[in-house]
Amino acid sequence: DCNLSISILKKNEEYYYELKSDKRTVTNKVTFFRVLVAEGEDTNRSYINLEGIKWAEYEGDISHQDEKNYKKAKVEKIPLGVLMSFLNNELSFQNYGNAMNYFVILNDCDKKFITLKK
Repeated sequence: DCNLSISILKKNEEYYYELKSDKRTVTNKVTFFRVLVAEGEDTNRSYINLEGIKWAEYEGDISHQDEKNYKKAKVEKIPLGVLMSFLNNELSFQNYGNAMNYFVILNDCDKKFITLKK
């Protein structure tokens, strides 16, 4: 439902991404890493981080705020980067939070969960 694509390329022994949407094109470094799921298991989870993408909105934990006296949370720093899991040639991430943890990573696409398939 949204036009979003990511290309990853290698240049001078470093990896870079190009994220394209109908609204913008962003290019920066990409990092790769694996996380051991459980001790003693052979299964690792693979992730990539698209560095330098400033989140569209971030208020953090808003679960303890009084609805009558709601004030926007003071956030000193909006997070940077998009962490995506990589499994079976698919990249996926949660694009926005919920009533307890408010954030929007990419306002280019109005989907809570985004999956990009090769």
